[in-house]
Amino acid sequence: MRRNEKCGWLKALLTTHNFLPPGKDALWCRIMGDYQCQIVAIEAMQSAIGADFKDPRLVSEHGVGKDKRSGRFKNNNKAGVPKGIFTIPYLLHAYDVSRSTFRRYMHDLKEGRMVLTEPRKQTCYRGTSVINNSTMCKERYNARFFFVQEKLVSGEAPDHRHEGAWNNHMARQKYWGSEYDERARRGEMNEKDKYHRLARQHLARQPSIQDDLFDALRANVCTSYRALSRYINGWCTASTIEHWLKQHEDYHLYSKNIKPGLTPENKVKQVQFATHVHNLWGLPRDTGRKILWVMCDEKWFHALVPRTNAKACASLGLHKSTYSAHHKSHIGKVMVHCTVGYLFADDPDLGGEGFLIGCNRCAGFKVPSRDIRIGTRDPLTKKLTYKGNPIKHPKGIPFLVDCNVTGTNPGTPTNPCFPLKTLWEHCLIPSLEKLTAPGGPCEGALVILQEDNAGPHTEGNYHAWMTAAFAERQWRIELQAPQGQSLLVF
Repeated sequence: MRRNEKCGWLKALLTTHNFLPPGKDALWCRIMGDYQCQIVAIEAMQSAIGADFKDPRLVSEHGVGKDKRSGRFKNNNKAGVPKGIFTIPYLLHAYDVSRSTFRRYMHDLKEGRMVLTEPRKQTCYRGTSVINNSTMCKERYNARFFFVQEKLVSGEAPDHRHEGAWNNHMARQKYWGSEYDERARRGEMNEKDKYHRLARQHLARQPSIQDDLFDALRANVCTSYRALSRYINGWCTASTIEHWLKQHEDYHLYSKNIKPGLTPENKVKQVQFATHVHNLWGLPRDTGRKILWVMCDEKWFHALVPRTNAKACASLGLHKSTYSAHHKSHIGKVMVHCTVGYLFADDPDLGGEGFLIGCNRCAGFKVPSRDIRIGTRDPLTKKLTYKGNPIKHPKGIPFLVDCNVTGTNPGTPTNPCFPLKTLWEHCLIPSLEKLTAPGGPCEGALVILQEDNAGPHTEGNYHAWMTAAFAERQWRIELQAPQGQSLLVF
Protein backbone atom coordinates (compact mmCIF):
# COMPACT_ATOMS: atom_id res chain seq x y z
CA MET A 1 0.00 0.00 0.00
CA ARG A 2 1.29 3.43 -0.94
CA ARG A 3 1.63 6.04 1.74
CA ASN A 4 -1.20 8.25 0.44
CA GLU A 5 -3.52 5.25 0.35
CA LYS A 6 -3.21 4.63 4.10
CA CYS A 7 -5.90 6.19 6.28
CA GLY A 8 -4.42 9.01 8.39
CA TRP A 9 -1.14 9.18 6.47
CA LEU A 10 -0.87 12.97 6.54
CA LYS A 11 -1.55 13.18 10.27
CA ALA A 12 1.12 10.55 10.95
CA LEU A 13 3.63 12.34 8.71
CA LEU A 14 3.13 15.72 10.37
CA THR A 15 3.33 14.19 13.84
CA THR A 16 6.53 12.28 13.03
CA HIS A 17 8.30 15.43 11.84
CA ASN A 18 6.91 17.48 14.76
CA PHE A 19 4.88 19.82 12.53
CA LEU A 20 1.63 19.03 14.34
CA PRO A 21 1.46 19.97 18.05
CA PRO A 22 -0.26 17.45 20.32
CA GLY A 23 -3.91 17.94 21.16
CA LYS A 24 -7.29 17.77 19.48
CA ASP A 25 -7.60 21.53 19.05
CA ALA A 26 -4.30 21.81 17.17
CA LEU A 27 -5.35 18.94 14.90
CA TRP A 28 -8.65 20.53 13.94
CA CYS A 29 -7.09 23.94 13.48
CA ARG A 30 -4.74 22.31 10.99
CA ILE A 31 -7.58 20.48 9.22
CA MET A 32 -9.76 23.58 8.90
CA GLY A 33 -6.76 25.59 7.74
CA ASP A 34 -5.98 23.01 5.04
CA TYR A 35 -9.62 23.06 3.97
CA GLN A 36 -9.56 26.83 3.56
CA CYS A 37 -6.31 26.53 1.59
CA GLN A 38 -8.06 24.05 -0.73
CA ILE A 39 -10.89 26.51 -1.32
CA VAL A 40 -8.44 29.34 -2.05
CA ALA A 41 -6.44 27.12 -4.45
CA ILE A 42 -9.57 26.10 -6.38
CA GLU A 43 -10.71 29.72 -6.64
CA ALA A 44 -7.23 30.75 -7.89
CA MET A 45 -7.25 28.01 -10.58
CA GLN A 46 -10.74 29.03 -11.67
CA SER A 47 -9.64 32.64 -11.99
CA ALA A 48 -6.53 31.69 -13.99
CA ILE A 49 -8.09 29.11 -16.36
CA GLY A 50 -11.36 30.88 -16.95
CA ALA A 51 -14.25 29.23 -18.82
CA ASP A 52 -12.35 25.99 -19.48
CA PHE A 53 -11.92 25.35 -15.74
CA LYS A 54 -13.30 22.08 -14.41
CA ASP A 55 -13.87 21.76 -10.70
CA PRO A 56 -11.56 18.96 -9.44
CA ARG A 57 -14.04 18.19 -6.69
CA LEU A 58 -16.58 16.83 -9.21
CA VAL A 59 -15.05 13.33 -9.27
CA SER A 60 -15.97 10.01 -7.75
CA GLU A 61 -15.52 10.14 -4.00
CA HIS A 62 -14.29 6.58 -3.47
CA GLY A 63 -11.96 4.55 -5.64
CA VAL A 64 -14.03 1.37 -5.80
CA GLY A 65 -15.28 -0.72 -8.72
CA LYS A 66 -13.91 -0.40 -12.27
CA ASP A 67 -11.63 2.30 -13.59
CA LYS A 68 -13.49 4.39 -16.22
CA ARG A 69 -10.50 4.65 -18.58
CA SER A 70 -9.08 1.10 -18.47
CA GLY A 71 -12.24 -0.77 -17.56
CA ARG A 72 -10.25 -2.96 -15.13
CA PHE A 73 -10.99 -3.46 -11.48
CA LYS A 74 -8.92 -1.31 -9.19
CA ASN A 75 -6.35 -2.63 -6.73
CA ASN A 76 -7.90 -3.75 -3.43
CA ASN A 77 -5.50 -1.40 -1.62
CA LYS A 78 -7.29 1.55 -3.22
CA ALA A 79 -10.73 0.38 -2.16
CA GLY A 80 -12.33 3.07 0.00
CA VAL A 81 -9.63 5.67 -0.79
CA PRO A 82 -11.18 8.97 -2.04
CA LYS A 83 -10.01 9.81 -5.53
CA GLY A 84 -9.94 13.61 -5.69
CA ILE A 85 -7.28 15.22 -3.54
CA PHE A 86 -9.28 18.48 -3.45
CA THR A 87 -12.36 16.84 -1.97
CA ILE A 88 -13.48 16.85 1.63
CA PRO A 89 -13.55 13.01 1.82
CA TYR A 90 -9.88 12.84 0.84
CA LEU A 91 -9.00 15.50 3.46
CA LEU A 92 -10.81 13.51 6.15
CA HIS A 93 -9.12 10.32 4.88
CA ALA A 94 -5.65 11.90 5.13
CA TYR A 95 -6.23 12.96 8.75
CA ASP A 96 -8.37 9.93 9.74
CA VAL A 97 -11.29 11.95 11.18
CA SER A 98 -15.04 11.57 10.84
CA ARG A 99 -17.33 13.60 8.58
CA SER A 100 -19.78 14.38 11.43
CA THR A 101 -17.02 15.95 13.55
CA PHE A 102 -15.83 17.94 10.53
CA ARG A 103 -19.34 19.31 10.03
CA ARG A 104 -19.55 20.33 13.69
CA TYR A 105 -16.25 22.22 13.53
CA MET A 106 -17.32 23.86 10.26
CA HIS A 107 -20.49 25.06 11.96
CA ASP A 108 -18.47 26.42 14.93
CA LEU A 109 -16.11 28.21 12.52
CA LYS A 110 -19.00 29.88 10.67
CA GLU A 111 -20.70 30.89 13.93
CA GLY A 112 -17.47 32.36 15.31
CA ARG A 113 -17.09 29.81 18.09
CA MET A 114 -13.73 28.63 16.71
CA VAL A 115 -10.62 30.74 16.19
CA LEU A 116 -8.06 29.52 13.65
CA THR A 117 -4.48 30.18 14.67
CA GLU A 118 -1.40 28.85 12.97
CA PRO A 119 -0.13 25.89 15.04
CA ARG A 120 3.17 26.80 16.58
CA LYS A 121 5.94 24.33 15.99
CA GLN A 122 7.21 23.08 19.34
CA THR A 123 10.44 21.36 20.07
CA CYS A 124 10.01 17.81 21.33
CA TYR A 125 11.22 17.53 24.94
CA ARG A 126 10.62 13.92 25.86
CA GLY A 127 11.66 12.82 29.31
CA THR A 128 12.25 16.37 30.54
CA SER A 129 10.35 19.29 32.06
CA VAL A 130 10.46 23.05 32.45
CA ILE A 131 11.78 22.41 35.96
CA ASN A 132 15.10 20.98 34.77
CA ASN A 133 15.29 22.30 31.17
CA SER A 134 15.91 26.03 30.76
CA THR A 135 15.43 25.92 26.96
CA MET A 136 12.01 24.37 27.34
CA CYS A 137 11.17 26.88 30.09
CA LYS A 138 12.15 29.81 27.86
CA GLU A 139 9.97 28.48 25.04
CA ARG A 140 6.90 27.74 27.14
CA TYR A 141 6.90 30.74 29.51
CA ASN A 142 7.47 33.52 27.00
CA ALA A 143 5.94 36.99 26.69
CA ARG A 144 2.97 35.56 24.79
CA PHE A 145 2.18 33.25 27.74
CA PHE A 146 2.14 36.10 30.30
CA PHE A 147 0.07 38.31 27.98
CA VAL A 148 -2.58 35.58 27.64
CA GLN A 149 -2.53 34.86 31.39
CA GLU A 150 -3.08 38.53 32.25
CA LYS A 151 -6.05 38.79 29.89
CA LEU A 152 -7.60 35.59 31.20
CA VAL A 153 -7.24 36.61 34.85
CA SER A 154 -8.55 40.15 34.29
CA GLY A 155 -11.64 38.84 32.52
CA GLU A 156 -11.25 41.35 29.68
CA ALA A 157 -13.37 40.57 26.63
CA PRO A 158 -13.67 42.13 23.15
CA ASP A 159 -16.89 43.80 22.09
CA HIS A 160 -17.36 41.54 19.06
CA ARG A 161 -17.12 38.31 21.03
CA HIS A 162 -19.56 35.45 20.58
CA GLU A 163 -21.21 34.77 23.94
CA GLY A 164 -21.41 31.01 23.42
CA ALA A 165 -17.76 30.67 22.45
CA TRP A 166 -16.46 33.12 25.06
CA ASN A 167 -17.64 30.88 27.90
CA ASN A 168 -15.08 28.31 26.77
CA HIS A 169 -11.66 28.74 28.42
CA MET A 170 -9.78 27.29 25.45
CA ALA A 171 -11.56 29.67 23.07
CA ARG A 172 -10.57 32.68 25.20
CA GLN A 173 -6.99 31.42 25.38
CA LYS A 174 -6.80 31.00 21.60
CA TYR A 175 -8.29 34.44 21.00
CA TRP A 176 -5.80 36.26 23.20
CA GLY A 177 -2.95 34.20 21.74
CA SER A 178 -3.90 35.26 18.23
CA GLU A 179 -4.34 38.83 19.50
CA TYR A 180 -0.76 38.84 20.81
CA ASP A 181 0.53 37.44 17.52
CA GLU A 182 -1.28 40.19 15.62
CA ARG A 183 0.12 42.90 17.91
CA ALA A 184 3.62 41.44 17.58
CA ARG A 185 3.26 41.44 13.78
CA ARG A 186 2.35 45.13 13.89
CA GLY A 187 5.43 45.80 16.04
CA GLU A 188 3.53 46.81 19.17
CA MET A 189 5.40 44.30 21.35
CA ASN A 190 9.06 44.97 22.12
CA GLU A 191 11.73 43.60 24.42
CA LYS A 192 11.14 46.34 27.00
CA ASP A 193 7.44 45.74 27.70
CA LYS A 194 6.28 44.17 30.93
CA TYR A 195 5.47 40.80 29.37
CA HIS A 196 9.05 40.27 28.20
CA ARG A 197 10.22 41.44 31.63
CA LEU A 198 7.99 38.87 33.35
CA ALA A 199 9.34 36.16 31.05
CA ARG A 200 12.93 37.08 31.91
CA GLN A 201 12.16 37.10 35.65
CA HIS A 202 10.43 33.74 35.38
CA LEU A 203 13.38 32.26 33.51
CA ALA A 204 15.84 33.65 36.09
CA ARG A 205 14.17 31.55 38.83
CA GLN A 206 14.34 28.32 36.85
CA PRO A 207 17.78 27.09 38.10
CA SER A 208 16.66 27.22 41.76
CA ILE A 209 13.18 25.70 41.38
CA GLN A 210 14.37 22.10 41.55
CA ASP A 211 16.32 22.76 44.78
CA ASP A 212 13.30 24.54 46.29
CA LEU A 213 11.11 21.52 45.57
CA PHE A 214 13.71 19.21 47.10
CA ASP A 215 13.82 21.35 50.26
CA ALA A 216 10.03 21.18 50.59
CA LEU A 217 9.97 17.41 50.10
CA ARG A 218 12.83 16.82 52.54
CA ALA A 219 10.91 18.79 55.15
CA ASN A 220 7.74 16.78 54.53
CA VAL A 221 7.65 13.99 51.95
CA CYS A 222 3.85 13.89 52.21
CA THR A 223 3.46 17.39 50.76
CA SER A 224 0.84 17.43 48.01
CA TYR A 225 1.57 18.58 44.46
CA ARG A 226 -0.65 21.62 44.96
CA ALA A 227 1.19 22.55 48.17
CA LEU A 228 4.50 22.21 46.32
CA SER A 229 3.22 24.60 43.66
CA ARG A 230 2.26 27.12 46.36
CA TYR A 231 5.69 26.67 47.98
CA ILE A 232 7.40 27.99 44.84
CA ASN A 233 4.81 30.80 44.53
CA GLY A 234 3.01 29.24 41.58
CA TRP A 235 6.09 29.19 39.33
CA CYS A 236 4.52 26.15 37.63
CA THR A 237 1.33 24.20 38.09
CA ALA A 238 0.79 21.18 40.31
CA SER A 239 0.34 18.93 37.27
CA THR A 240 3.74 20.04 35.93
CA ILE A 241 5.40 19.02 39.20
CA GLU A 242 3.53 15.70 39.18
CA HIS A 243 4.60 14.90 35.60
CA TRP A 244 8.21 15.87 36.36
CA LEU A 245 8.38 13.54 39.34
CA LYS A 246 6.71 10.67 37.48
CA GLN A 247 9.26 10.90 34.67
CA HIS A 248 11.78 9.28 37.02
CA GLU A 249 11.60 5.49 36.86
CA ASP A 250 12.25 5.00 40.58
CA TYR A 251 9.57 7.48 41.68
CA HIS A 252 6.69 5.88 43.58
CA LEU A 253 4.21 6.60 46.34
CA TYR A 254 4.30 4.76 49.65
CA SER A 255 2.70 4.83 53.09
CA LYS A 256 4.80 6.22 55.91
CA ASN A 257 4.70 3.63 58.67
CA ILE A 258 5.81 4.06 62.25
CA LYS A 259 8.82 1.95 63.11
CA PRO A 260 9.26 0.94 66.74
CA GLY A 261 12.13 2.74 68.41
CA LEU A 262 14.03 -0.29 69.64
CA THR A 263 17.20 0.15 71.64
CA PRO A 264 20.10 -2.28 71.06
CA GLU A 265 19.15 -4.09 74.27
CA ASN A 266 15.53 -4.52 73.14
CA LYS A 267 16.67 -5.83 69.76
CA VAL A 268 18.69 -8.52 71.51
CA LYS A 269 15.67 -9.37 73.68
CA GLN A 270 13.47 -9.74 70.58
CA VAL A 271 15.90 -12.17 68.98
CA GLN A 272 16.20 -14.17 72.20
CA PHE A 273 12.43 -14.36 72.71
CA ALA A 274 11.80 -15.33 69.06
CA THR A 275 14.42 -18.07 69.34
CA HIS A 276 12.84 -19.22 72.59
CA VAL A 277 9.39 -19.49 70.95
CA HIS A 278 10.72 -21.29 67.85
CA ASN A 279 12.47 -23.74 70.18
CA LEU A 280 9.02 -24.52 71.66
CA TRP A 281 9.87 -22.79 74.95
CA GLY A 282 12.51 -25.41 75.67
CA LEU A 283 10.02 -28.29 75.60
CA PRO A 284 10.90 -31.61 73.96
CA ARG A 285 9.52 -32.14 70.47
CA ASP A 286 7.83 -35.14 68.88
CA THR A 287 6.20 -36.20 72.15
CA GLY A 288 2.66 -35.68 70.86
CA ARG A 289 1.77 -33.53 73.87
CA LYS A 290 -0.82 -30.84 73.28
CA ILE A 291 0.00 -27.20 73.99
CA LEU A 292 -2.59 -24.45 74.43
CA TRP A 293 -0.83 -21.22 73.47
CA VAL A 294 -2.80 -18.41 75.18
CA MET A 295 -2.52 -14.71 74.45
CA CYS A 296 -4.39 -11.85 76.13
CA ASP A 297 -4.37 -8.12 75.53
CA GLU A 298 -6.57 -5.04 75.72
CA LYS A 299 -8.17 -3.79 72.47
CA TRP A 300 -10.21 -0.70 71.58
CA PHE A 301 -13.61 -1.22 69.96
CA HIS A 302 -15.17 1.85 68.32
CA ALA A 303 -18.92 2.38 68.14
CA LEU A 304 -18.69 3.65 64.55
CA VAL A 305 -16.44 2.11 61.91
CA PRO A 306 -16.78 3.32 58.27
CA ARG A 307 -17.27 0.52 55.76
CA THR A 308 -16.38 0.27 52.08
CA ASN A 309 -18.92 -2.30 50.92
CA ALA A 310 -22.07 -0.18 51.30
CA LYS A 311 -24.60 -0.81 48.54
CA ALA A 312 -27.13 1.51 46.94
CA CYS A 313 -29.82 0.97 44.31
CA ALA A 314 -32.41 3.71 43.86
CA SER A 315 -34.75 1.48 41.84
CA LEU A 316 -34.90 -0.94 44.76
CA GLY A 317 -35.32 1.79 47.36
CA LEU A 318 -31.74 1.49 48.66
CA HIS A 319 -30.46 5.05 48.82
CA LYS A 320 -26.98 6.25 49.66
CA SER A 321 -26.48 7.08 53.33
CA THR A 322 -23.64 8.67 55.27
CA TYR A 323 -22.41 8.95 58.83
CA SER A 324 -22.06 12.26 60.60
CA ALA A 325 -19.90 13.16 63.59
CA HIS A 326 -18.85 16.58 64.84
CA HIS A 327 -15.49 15.24 66.01
CA LYS A 328 -13.86 11.85 66.37
CA SER A 329 -13.91 12.28 70.15
CA HIS A 330 -17.72 12.12 69.96
CA ILE A 331 -17.56 8.56 68.62
CA GLY A 332 -17.94 6.17 71.50
CA LYS A 333 -15.32 3.52 72.13
CA VAL A 334 -14.79 0.85 74.75
CA MET A 335 -11.77 -1.15 75.81
CA VAL A 336 -12.17 -4.92 75.82
CA HIS A 337 -9.83 -7.52 77.35
CA CYS A 338 -9.54 -10.30 74.77
CA THR A 339 -8.13 -13.75 75.44
CA VAL A 340 -7.61 -16.35 72.71
CA GLY A 341 -5.90 -19.73 72.55
CA TYR A 342 -4.20 -21.83 69.87
CA LEU A 343 -4.13 -25.58 70.41
CA PHE A 344 -1.44 -27.58 68.59
CA ALA A 345 0.76 -30.64 69.00
CA ASP A 346 4.57 -30.62 68.63
CA ASP A 347 4.79 -27.78 66.06
CA PRO A 348 2.48 -24.72 65.68
CA ASP A 349 3.41 -24.47 61.96
CA LEU A 350 1.64 -27.77 61.32
CA GLY A 351 -1.74 -26.27 62.13
CA GLY A 352 -4.03 -26.31 65.11
CA GLU A 353 -7.35 -25.17 66.50
CA GLY A 354 -8.27 -21.70 67.75
CA PHE A 355 -10.42 -20.86 70.79
CA LEU A 356 -12.01 -17.66 72.04
CA ILE A 357 -11.49 -17.91 75.79
CA GLY A 358 -12.71 -14.52 76.92
CA CYS A 359 -13.90 -11.14 75.65
CA ASN A 360 -14.64 -8.86 78.60
CA ARG A 361 -15.39 -5.16 78.62
CA CYS A 362 -13.04 -3.20 80.86
CA ALA A 363 -15.76 -1.64 83.00
CA GLY A 364 -16.83 -1.44 86.63
CA PHE A 365 -19.82 -0.35 88.70
CA LYS A 366 -19.78 3.22 89.96
CA VAL A 367 -21.90 4.36 92.89
CA PRO A 368 -22.94 8.01 92.41
CA SER A 369 -22.78 10.20 95.51
CA ARG A 370 -25.53 12.44 94.10
CA ASP A 371 -28.19 12.39 91.42
CA ILE A 372 -26.78 12.64 87.91
CA ARG A 373 -29.09 14.43 85.51
CA ILE A 374 -29.26 14.49 81.71
CA GLY A 375 -27.40 17.42 80.19
CA THR A 376 -28.93 19.70 77.56
CA ARG A 377 -27.16 22.28 75.40
CA ASP A 378 -28.71 25.61 74.48
CA PRO A 379 -28.76 25.93 70.64
CA LEU A 380 -27.90 29.65 70.78
CA THR A 381 -25.45 30.06 73.66
CA LYS A 382 -24.10 26.47 73.43
CA LYS A 383 -24.22 26.38 77.23
CA LEU A 384 -24.64 22.97 78.87
CA THR A 385 -27.17 22.81 81.72
CA TYR A 386 -28.30 20.00 84.05
CA LYS A 387 -30.61 21.75 86.51
CA GLY A 388 -34.25 20.77 86.15
CA ASN A 389 -33.55 17.93 83.71
CA PRO A 390 -34.62 14.30 84.28
CA ILE A 391 -32.42 12.13 86.48
CA LYS A 392 -30.17 9.77 84.54
CA HIS A 393 -28.51 7.93 87.47
CA PRO A 394 -30.10 8.20 90.95
CA LYS A 395 -27.93 8.63 94.01
CA GLY A 396 -26.63 5.39 95.55
CA ILE A 397 -27.67 3.09 92.67
CA PRO A 398 -24.61 1.58 90.86
CA PHE A 399 -24.26 1.85 87.10
CA LEU A 400 -21.67 0.46 84.70
CA VAL A 401 -18.86 2.76 83.47
CA ASP A 402 -15.65 2.25 81.50
CA CYS A 403 -12.58 2.44 83.70
CA ASN A 404 -8.83 2.02 83.75
CA VAL A 405 -7.18 -1.42 83.72
CA THR A 406 -5.06 -2.26 86.75
CA GLY A 407 -3.31 -5.34 88.11
CA THR A 408 -5.00 -5.83 91.51
CA ASN A 409 -6.40 -2.40 92.49
CA PRO A 410 -10.25 -2.41 92.33
CA GLY A 411 -10.49 1.36 92.87
CA THR A 412 -13.20 3.04 94.93
CA PRO A 413 -17.01 3.06 94.63
CA THR A 414 -16.93 6.52 93.06
CA ASN A 415 -13.83 5.83 90.93
CA PRO A 416 -13.77 2.11 90.06
CA CYS A 417 -10.98 0.27 88.23
CA PHE A 418 -10.83 -2.98 86.25
CA PRO A 419 -8.44 -5.38 88.10
CA LEU A 420 -7.00 -8.19 85.99
CA LYS A 421 -6.56 -10.40 89.08
CA THR A 422 -10.32 -10.55 89.60
CA LEU A 423 -10.87 -11.31 85.88
CA TRP A 424 -8.40 -14.22 85.92
CA GLU A 425 -9.57 -15.55 89.27
CA HIS A 426 -13.29 -15.68 88.52
CA CYS A 427 -13.45 -15.95 84.71
CA LEU A 428 -10.37 -16.87 82.69
CA ILE A 429 -8.72 -19.52 84.89
CA PRO A 430 -12.02 -21.44 85.32
CA SER A 431 -12.47 -21.31 81.52
CA LEU A 432 -8.96 -22.69 80.95
CA GLU A 433 -9.53 -25.44 83.51
CA LYS A 434 -12.73 -26.40 81.75
CA LEU A 435 -10.96 -26.56 78.37
CA THR A 436 -8.08 -28.72 79.66
CA ALA A 437 -10.19 -30.92 81.93
CA PRO A 438 -10.82 -34.59 81.00
CA GLY A 439 -13.38 -34.70 78.23
CA GLY A 440 -12.71 -31.08 77.27
CA PRO A 441 -11.64 -29.95 73.79
CA CYS A 442 -8.06 -29.34 75.05
CA GLU A 443 -7.84 -32.31 77.40
CA GLY A 444 -4.41 -32.65 79.01
CA ALA A 445 -2.93 -29.64 77.18
CA LEU A 446 -0.15 -27.56 78.69
CA VAL A 447 -1.22 -23.91 79.01
CA ILE A 448 1.44 -21.36 78.06
CA LEU A 449 0.35 -17.74 78.58
CA GLN A 450 2.03 -14.98 76.56
CA GLU A 451 1.55 -11.39 77.66
CA ASP A 452 3.16 -8.08 76.76
CA ASN A 453 4.98 -5.86 79.23
CA ALA A 454 2.20 -3.34 79.85
CA GLY A 455 2.04 -1.76 83.28
CA PRO A 456 -0.92 -3.78 84.64
CA HIS A 457 0.66 -7.05 83.41
CA THR A 458 3.94 -6.43 85.24
CA GLU A 459 2.45 -5.04 88.47
CA GLY A 460 4.16 -6.73 91.43
CA ASN A 461 1.15 -8.15 93.30
CA TYR A 462 -0.60 -9.23 90.09
CA HIS A 463 2.48 -10.92 88.63
CA ALA A 464 3.21 -12.73 91.90
CA TRP A 465 -0.38 -13.99 92.17
CA MET A 466 -0.46 -15.11 88.52
CA THR A 467 2.87 -16.92 88.85
CA ALA A 468 1.65 -18.82 91.91
CA ALA A 469 -1.73 -19.66 90.33
CA PHE A 470 -0.11 -21.00 87.15
CA ALA A 471 2.60 -22.92 89.01
CA GLU A 472 -0.10 -24.63 91.09
CA ARG A 473 -1.67 -25.96 87.88
CA GLN A 474 1.71 -26.66 86.22
CA TRP A 475 1.11 -23.99 83.60
CA ARG A 476 3.64 -21.46 82.30
CA ILE A 477 3.81 -17.67 81.81
CA GLU A 478 6.05 -16.23 79.09
CA LEU A 479 6.35 -12.41 78.94
CA GLN A 480 7.18 -11.41 75.39
CA ALA A 481 10.00 -9.07 74.36
CA PRO A 482 9.36 -5.32 73.80
CA GLN A 483 7.53 -4.57 70.53
CA GLY A 484 7.09 -8.29 69.86
CA GLN A 485 3.87 -8.06 67.80
CA SER A 486 5.21 -10.46 65.18
CA LEU A 487 4.80 -13.37 67.61
CA LEU A 488 1.29 -12.64 68.82
CA VAL A 489 -1.38 -15.31 68.67
CA PHE A 490 -3.82 -12.57 67.52
